Amino acid sequence: MIEWVLITPAHSRTKSKRVTIPEAIITALDLTDGDEIGWEIVAESEGVLGAKLHFRKKAK
Repeated sequence: MIEWVLITPAHSRTKSKRVTIPEAIITALDLTDGDEIGWEIVAESEGVLGAKLHFRKKAK
């Protein structure tokens, strides 16, 4: 199932954007405040790009 989210401006002084992580994703990956997400752009096939996400739990 696809969970769609809205991309919004991070704030007025940057071109960065903000995305809300759906609750189902947070639950499935056991994400909590302080965890990190890394983004990597990958070539899926000729002319097709994808995004690979890496998750790192906060140190305890």
